Amino acid sequence: MSAPADQQVDEQRIAEEIERFKRSSPSSLFYIARSRPNADAPTAPSPSRVLEHIEYIRSLQDTGVLFCAGMTIDESGTPLSDSIMIVRAKDADEATRIVGSDPLHRDDIRHFTIERLRVNFGSVNFRVTFPGTAVSFE
Repeated sequence: MSAPADQQVDEQRIAEEIERFKRSSPSSLFYIARSRPNADAPTAPSPSRVLEHIEYIRSLQDTGVLFCAGMTIDESGTPLSDSIMIVRAKDADEATRIVGSDPLHRDDIRHFTIERLRVNFGSVNFRVTFPGTAVSFE
């Protein structure tokens, strides 16, 4: 027994929309890094290592590699142990190199996983910063 005509049309339209997303999405550009503390790390990171980590993240932001980053929090705003970075990279190997170069990952203080992100919905705004001024485009 075949599907009703309207269901066939819906299935065809859904398939067409999925293909359109695949072609138009910048999915090859974005990777999510989920980072967790290494339970086997001998000590917590030193203040100088944390500062080095922050400087590294800022360098990724300044060069346009970092899309966003932050700690996960609970409903009251209390930080949880995980953090997330979304980076632009040509492939998973490059994303792994980028995230793995973070001092907290490089020194095995934290572990991370990489997942590819297909962006189907949303918009991207950008900001250009010149010495003394910034211009936003939306």
